[in-house]
Amino acid sequence: MTDLFFAVKINDAAKKAGYTFTMAKTDEAALSHAQGGVGIMIFDLNCREVDQIGLIKKIKQDPALAHVRTVAFLSHVQEDLRRAAVAAGCDEVMPRSRFVTVVNGLFQ
Repeated sequence: MTDLFFAVKINDAAKKAGYTFTMAKTDEAALSHAQGGVGIMIFDLNCREVDQIGLIKKIKQDPALAHVRTVAFLSHVQEDLRRAAVAAGCDEVMPRSRFVTVVNGLFQ
């Protein structure tokens, strides 16, 4: 995730709920976090540093990781990208505008 506005929002929501928020900057780091027992992974589908769709696919196809809840956000006009995330197995994909309003409830 490269959008600091959303990173701060997620971090604040996680802290309020008693969780730790960690940003993964590589595919390998994200997979390592998933394997470490996280309950939720949040994907900024506009982040280009990590193959978001490929990573979601890897997580959902791995029986040991498939239980990890995946939530993604993107611009509301990116319908093709939303469909790709859903096809990859993402549990919930939403526009940025909605994500901002529900982020606090993600950790409950």
